[in-house]
Amino acid sequence: MTLLEEDLLASLKELLETSEVMNSGRNFSADELIRFQRAIEWAKRVIELAES
Repeated sequence: MTLLEEDLLASLKELLETSEVMNSGRNFSADELIRFQRAIEWAKRVIELAES
């Protein structure tokens, strides 16, 4: 697996994990929200890198 593929896999796992928290129906903490937002940004950066 290439470094790009490893980064993509890791970012997708993080995004999935954090989105499960956001969709759990419970109140989430500010730290969880920040983690979710960072996961989104990370995934966007990896996608941009893969497309370039």
